[in-house]
Amino acid sequence: MTDDQVCCMVWINGLRDNTYSDIRTKALQVMEAKPECTLLELEQNIKRLLDVRADSKSVCKLEPKSSEINAISTKETKRDKPQKAPPSPCYKCGGNHWAKECQKQVTCHLCKKDGHIAKFCRTKKRETDQKGKNNRIKSVMVRSASTFEPSRIYRIVTINGTKIQMQMDTGADVTLISTKDWNRLGRPQLQAPTIQVKSANHQPIKVRGSFQCNFVINGNVASGQAHVAETGTLLGTDWISKDPTLWKTLNQQICAVSSDVGSACDYLDNTREQLKSNLEKEFNNVFQPGLGKCTKTKASILLKPGAQPVFRKARPVPFAALTTVSEELERLQQSGVISPVDHSEWAAPIVLVKKKNGSIRMCSDFSTGLNDSIQQHQHPLPTADDIFATLNGGKYFSQIDLAEAYLQIEIDDQAKQMLCINTHRGLFSYNRLPFGVKSAPGCFQQVMDAMITGLDGAAVYLDDIIITGSTIEEHNSRLKSVFKRIDDYGFRVRLEKCTFLMPRITFLGFCIDKDGRRPDPEKVTAIQQMPEPKNDSQVRSFLGLIQFYGTFIKELFKFRPPLDALTKKDAEFKWTSECQSSFDNIKQMLQSDLLLTHYDPKLPIIVAADACQYGIGAVISHRFPDGSEKAIYHISKALTAPQRNYSQIEKEVFGLITAVTKFHKFIHGRHFTLKTDHKPLLSIFGEKKGIPIYSANRLQRWATIL
Repeated sequence: MTDDQVCCMVWINGLRDNTYSDIRTKALQVMEAKPECTLLELEQNIKRLLDVRADSKSVCKLEPKSSEINAISTKETKRDKPQKAPPSPCYKCGGNHWAKECQKQVTCHLCKKDGHIAKFCRTKKRETDQKGKNNRIKSVMVRSASTFEPSRIYRIVTINGTKIQMQMDTGADVTLISTKDWNRLGRPQLQAPTIQVKSANHQPIKVRGSFQCNFVINGNVASGQAHVAETGTLLGTDWISKDPTLWKTLNQQICAVSSDVGSACDYLDNTREQLKSNLEKEFNNVFQPGLGKCTKTKASILLKPGAQPVFRKARPVPFAALTTVSEELERLQQSGVISPVDHSEWAAPIVLVKKKNGSIRMCSDFSTGLNDSIQQHQHPLPTADDIFATLNGGKYFSQIDLAEAYLQIEIDDQAKQMLCINTHRGLFSYNRLPFGVKSAPGCFQQVMDAMITGLDGAAVYLDDIIITGSTIEEHNSRLKSVFKRIDDYGFRVRLEKCTFLMPRITFLGFCIDKDGRRPDPEKVTAIQQMPEPKNDSQVRSFLGLIQFYGTFIKELFKFRPPLDALTKKDAEFKWTSECQSSFDNIKQMLQSDLLLTHYDPKLPIIVAADACQYGIGAVISHRFPDGSEKAIYHISKALTAPQRNYSQIEKEVFGLITAVTKFHKFIHGRHFTLKTDHKPLLSIFGEKKGIPIYSANRLQRWATIL
C-alpha cells in the first residue's frame, strides 16, 4: 500500500459516524475506481457530495410557509404589521415576549421577590470581565484536521422564535449573526461591541454589537449572547457547547481524528527510524567517524601566468585561544589534513572564527596573496532555480551533510607547495583541499555533480545533498542510490546533521515542501526587526535583503522607488514619510503567506507583466488542472530615467520583453500564454494595424522578440 493510499484510508476511517455512511461508501468507490487516487483528489470528490447534501438538508429542514389564496374575493385586505420582537428576553420568565405580556408569576430564589427569575435579578452582582474588550477570535478553517470532516455543516437554530440557518464553526469562540439574519430577527437592540473579531487570514471583521437571546438547538433550550458582524452567520463553540448531544458528537469526532492523525505521524516516525537504522547497517563505512577520502580524483590548482610566490608571516594568537589553536593543529595533523614543513615559498596566515556554539574555528586566510595568483575554477555552481526545478513533485525530503566536505578531497603535489599556512608552531602544508581557496567551491561542486549524475530526485549544492520522492518507497529507493554513490566515492557523512523522510526542509534560505517554497521564517524575522535606516548604506543593505526574497513579492517595483532614490549617486539622504511608508509596506508584505510553486514541465505556463511610472513587474505561473494559477517566480525592475520617458504602451511592452527575457530558461521550447492588462497591445501587435510611426523601430524590434 502506497503512502497516498494510507492517507486516504486514514481519511475514510475518520468518517466513523453513521451520519457519514454514504460518504464512506462514496469514498471507497472512488478509491476502487482509481487506486492511485491522492488524498487531495479524494477530498475534492467527496467535498462536492457533502456540499450538495448539506445544502439540500438545510432546505428540507426549513418549514414551508403556508399561503392561503381566496379565489372568490378579489378585494385586497390590509395586513396587520407583525409585532416587533422585544430587544431582550422577558426578565420574568426568560421567554421571547414583552414583560408586560408575561402571564407567568414567578419568585426569584436569590432575592425572594416576585415578578422575575434569578437570571434577571437586578440585585445580583454583575460580573463584567473588562478583559473581554481585548478578546480576539479567529474563524479558522481547520483543514489540518478537518480533512476528515465535511467542509460545510449547517444547523437550523431557533433564535427568539425565528428559525435561522447557521454554519457550524468549531474554530470560532463566539457565535456571529449576519446583518441579514439580524434584520430577520427584528433588529434586536444591540449593546456596544466588546470583542475584536479576525478572520482566518487575519483580516478584521466589523462587529456592530451584541444582544442576549434565547435559542433552541436540536430541542435543547438555552440562552446566550450573539454578536452581529459583517460576515456570515456562524454557530460558535459558545452555543454548540450548550447542546450536550452535539458537543459530545464533536468531541468524539475530534478524538477520532486526533487518534488517526497521531497514528499517521507515528507511522512516519517509525518509518523514519527504521530507514535510519537500515542505512547505518547497509552503509556502515559512510557513517564511520573521521574524514573520508575521495577515490575518484585529486584537486589541482593552476597559477596565473607570471604569478609570483607570496609569503606572509604568522599572525599573533590571543593567549585565550592559544590552547584551542594548538589542539586544532594537532587534530588536523593526526587526521592527515596537514603536514609540517621546514620551507615554503608560499605561506598564508590563519584567522580565528567564532562558531555559533562558542567554539573557535581555525581558517586559512589565502586572500592575502594566493587567491590573487591562481586561476578560477570555471565549473558553475547551480542556481536556486535549478535545484528547485529538480525537487518538483516531491513530497518527502532528506538532507545529507558531508563531514568537513572540502577536506575529503586530496590535492596533487604541485598544489601542496602552494597551500601552506604560517602558524605560531611553524609552517604546515595542506594534503587536502582547504576552505578559503578561490577555486575550491568550483572544484568541489564538479566532483559532487559527477557523483549524482543520472540520479533522479537528487540535487546538490556544495556539501549539501537533497533527495526527494513523491512516495515513501520512491524516496527511500533514491536515497539508497545516493548513498551507494557516496560510498563508491569514499566520502563520509555526519549522521547527526542529516535529516531523513521529512515533509519540509530548510535549504538555501527557503522552506521547501510539496507545495513549493517559502521564505525562511528566521530570515524574515531578522528583516522585520531591522530598524529604520539612518544612511544610504543601511538602505542598500535593506534592499539587498529584500531582493533575496524579491521573487516572492508581487509588485515590489511599486514600493521600491522612494528607497531606490536614496541610493543614487550624490543623492541627499532624507528619510521622508514616503520612504517610511515603503519601508513598512515591504516588511508587511514579507509577513504574508508567501509561496512559490515548483516548476513543472508538464503544466501550462502563463507569463504576465505590468508597468507603472517608476518600474515594471512580471510573474510566471502554472495553471493547475483545477483552474487555479500559482506563481513560480516574480521579478521587479526599476526604470531608468530614459525609460521613464517611454509612453505607457511602450512601458507595457518593455515589461513583457523583460519578462520573456528573464524567464527564458522556463519558457524556451514551450508553448505559453502571454498575459497583459493593456488592451491596445492586442491591436498594435495584431495583423490588422501597423506600428505607430514614431515608435516603429523600437516596437518592431520588441515585436520580433515576442
